[in-house]
Amino acid sequence: MRNVYLPRSIDELWRILDAEPEAAVYAGGTDLLVKLRAAASGPRCLVCIERIDELRGVADRGDSLRIGSTTTHSQLLEHALIREHLPVLALALAVLGSPPIRHMGTIGGNIVTASPAGDTLPALYVLGAELEVLSRASSRRLPLHRFITGPGAVDLRNGEILGAVWVRKQPEWTIHHHE
Repeated sequence: MRNVYLPRSIDELWRILDAEPEAAVYAGGTDLLVKLRAAASGPRCLVCIERIDELRGVADRGDSLRIGSTTTHSQLLEHALIREHLPVLALALAVLGSPPIRHMGTIGGNIVTASPAGDTLPALYVLGAELEVLSRASSRRLPLHRFITGPGAVDLRNGEILGAVWVRKQPEWTIHHHE
């Protein structure tokens, strides 16, 4: 039996992680649940961050879009700003998994899992995505190609979470294709 925490704010999240530094942080959990079923053991507790408002949604920030890490694939696929400014990402999202996976899985989870089969990763690479990594004391931004260091490996330190994905809006004349 594992404890599952459901913080509703970033401050609450940091308090939980201070008390439970070995906790596994997740949002949709589509990959984590598969791993937990297959493993004989795992983390003592889980922290689900999908209820933290600051980590959800798509915001227009002038020349860029800020995508909260816990925004689901379905929410992104339906979002007008994504379809208008990042059509290659919308195309990748449209073929990602099945409808239940798109409703549950998050953009942050797809990135942090760093799977070679991560459907959003090729689109985010070509779009030059930057990631906003948060900790209690600071935040840092780094390009996706520096964050993912290998299959299943990311530059996410103890006490850090992926807060958001930043992507520059694409010029109207840009041609997008995804296969």
